[in-house]
Amino acid sequence: MVLDVNNLQEKQIKKLLILLVLALVPVLVSGQTFIEEGFNTWPPEGWSADSHPNNWHGADGDEAGGVAPEAVFDWSPKFSGTTHFMSPEFDLTGVI
Repeated sequence: MVLDVNNLQEKQIKKLLILLVLALVPVLVSGQTFIEEGFNTWPPEGWSADSHPNNWHGADGDEAGGVAPEAVFDWSPKFSGTTHFMSPEFDLTGVI
């Protein structure tokens, strides 16, 4: 059996570079908050449900994993279809 040392070193270098890139991705990718809503009033100004607004309400819980209060969707009253609770539009022109 012949061991190709150069090929082995190249593979190790490639693995090291991949590991380095994966380690640096979180540092290089930064986030910025463009909208934040505390849901202290219901409904928040400018927010709306596109259908079935009675299924949406504000609650003092933190079941979504964030901080109370939060927006909550209930399946009662029952309906068929979809509904979305939407934020007001905001302009991100020039942000990126």
